[in-house]
Amino acid sequence: MKRFIRTEHEIAAPSEKVWATIAKGDGVETWLPIIKSSKLEGGNRRFCEMHEGGKLEETILASEGTKTFMYSIDKQEAFPAKEIVGTMKVEALSADKTKLFWDVEMEVENDEVFAELKKNIEGVYQMSAAKLSEIA
Repeated sequence: MKRFIRTEHEIAAPSEKVWATIAKGDGVETWLPIIKSSKLEGGNRRFCEMHEGGKLEETILASEGTKTFMYSIDKQEAFPAKEIVGTMKVEALSADKTKLFWDVEMEVENDEVFAELKKNIEGVYQMSAAKLSEIA
């Protein structure tokens, strides 16, 4: 069944810097704590290795005008989910504060699997937003 998670995070950094960090597509390991390394190929294919040993293959699409970054996780073995599509939207709150909307849609087997994934994903997204505050 198709499921959706919506999160919002306030980041203590200018939106231009937050957007630049996210939109480059590479270096995700500097702000996403579950990623050990990442490599960008062909401008829109990202390959990530996770600290726990899994690998992700993603297709990315960024929109400069709306500061929206979308990605699909095309191949992965780490999560009990498939057809995963994430969207990160950056909005300025002030000169040095940013709102990050980070949503993900996925296909999961049942409510129990989704409940556990939701808890874990929300925690990872919160840690990532905190790291973006530090480095952006």
